[in-house]
Amino acid sequence: MILLKALRTEPQERYGTVEQFSDDLENYLASRPIMARKGDVWYRTRKFLRRYWLPVAAATLAVGGLSAGLLVANYQRQKAQQRFNQVRQLANKLFDIDAVARLSPGTTKARELIVGTSLEYLKGLTTDAHGDPDLALEAGTAYIRVARVQGVGIAANLGHADQAVKSLDAADDLLRAVFALRPNDHTAMFRSAQVAHDRMALASERHDRDQALSFAQTSAVWLERYEQTGGVDPKDAGEVSGMYRNIASRFLNRFAGPLQI
Repeated sequence: MILLKALRTEPQERYGTVEQFSDDLENYLASRPIMARKGDVWYRTRKFLRRYWLPVAAATLAVGGLSAGLLVANYQRQKAQQRFNQVRQLANKLFDIDAVARLSPGTTKARELIVGTSLEYLKGLTTDAHGDPDLALEAGTAYIRVARVQGVGIAANLGHADQAVKSLDAADDLLRAVFALRPNDHTAMFRSAQVAHDRMALASERHDRDQALSFAQTSAVWLERYEQTGGVDPKDAGEVSGMYRNIASRFLNRFAGPLQI
């Protein structure tokens, strides 16, 4: 291309000076655009890429890695939201189904199967909950509801107090994970008060006065923190009042007979 330009018959088409000819040779050897060819965008781009291939390759890899990271992060966010919704639906449906089932005689086995299936499903959904405070909070709430169906809180529970204790332990573990990331989480404080309250009820049924009193104190502390950080949510007001009554009864009957809750 350079030689053809230099040998053209039309004087105006040849190099005007020796310096121009020399510059084109140097540009060619250095992979820079040359005068002997039209400087279209693609031609200049290829020359640029040939000269600076290493930084361009590095930049391309960086952009590709960032794009891949964003895709992964978006996928994980969608999966976390999906798990969050599934846990919430599970907790709500469990209570609704059990409320209907316990009205019919001879449904204990079916209710136990529902609880067992719910626990297996819940365990699978909450594998990574400790890194996601929203999911951990919903999972903790679900475990509290499962415990109440198993053996604490609601009328006609299944009477499985030992299993209820395990569910409350799981709820407490998840709530601690929430506090590790959000120390002042208002809802988590109320859920912690519920866990301690339900443990108090179970201890009272075992006639373990000391442990029941300890859980009563813990529940009262959490309720106080809950009120101080954001007040009582109107939808929880009735339960909060009931919890305070039960806690007060525990203190009033500390030297009396077994507490009836």
